[in-house]
Amino acid sequence: MISGNELLYTDMIEPIGDKAKENNEQFEQEYSKVINKFTLEFMQKFCDREGQIVWSRIVQLNSTKKI
Repeated sequence: MISGNELLYTDMIEPIGDKAKENNEQFEQEYSKVINKFTLEFMQKFCDREGQIVWSRIVQLNSTKKI
């Protein structure tokens, strides 16, 4: 209908979709790793042993003069 080629979908569009799905899955895996890393770092620096945020640490970070 768009190109006049009856095989356009199976020849081009479908493989593009498959490749996009593959890239999305890889992205999701890498994204999850980054989120986990940042979460761990945040908890180590800004939370107590019970997992509560220690707001004074965050305030101190934001109040410190940066060079």
